[in-house]
Amino acid sequence: MRNVDRPSREDLNAYIVLIRFLTQVHSRLQDINNEAERFNKLLEQQCEVLNQHRLDIEDLEFALSDYEDELIRVRSIGQSESQTND
Repeated sequence: MRNVDRPSREDLNAYIVLIRFLTQVHSRLQDINNEAERFNKLLEQQCEVLNQHRLDIEDLEFALSDYEDELIRVRSIGQSESQTND
């Protein structure tokens, strides 16, 4: 078996610094994860709002299309009357 030397005071201090650093990294990663979850929830809410507005816009498009069709029909009636009067 090999004899293992006891770690020096400098080695122990380096381990302590490393552990503190890793603890800070872990804490930052948790913060990033929390922000990512919050961001995902906001994106989901934005998608819901966009979907609601998309349906409203589609309804308006159908109404506008119906209005255009009716306008064309009314114009064609007016044109046919003016042609018969000539």
